[in-house]
Amino acid sequence: MQGYFTCGNPMHIECLRFCFMAILQRDLDHIRKDWNTHNIRHQSKNVVECPSGKPDIMFFNPELYDAVDYKFPVEIDDIEAMKNFCEVPNKFGCREDTLAHLMDLMRQGGKSIPCETEEAVELFLWVLQQLRA
Repeated sequence: MQGYFTCGNPMHIECLRFCFMAILQRDLDHIRKDWNTHNIRHQSKNVVECPSGKPDIMFFNPELYDAVDYKFPVEIDDIEAMKNFCEVPNKFGCREDTLAHLMDLMRQGGKSIPCETEEAVELFLWVLQQLRA
């Protein structure tokens, strides 16, 4: 992709997000799952006490580790009120108008959402070519 992407071009950034965000998120979700279910070994040589176990179990059941559970219940109304202060991007990470335009472009070109990095690179280059035409 050397020479094709211009980091100062907002449309290039939007297209990059559109093409790669779903793949990046999938991979991050996989890493999160692996981390939260792996076993942290007991460190016997540490001077400072370091808990061991599976992160998910340690978080959801701190009492099993003689730890304090700092979670507390929250009212649904409070959660709904806080949503007004948050902006949740779409799964492609780009603006809605860009998303609509690029989806139309893909539909017209017979393209599909990439599942692998190589496909995302191909789509990115194709989209840039279409936008220049």
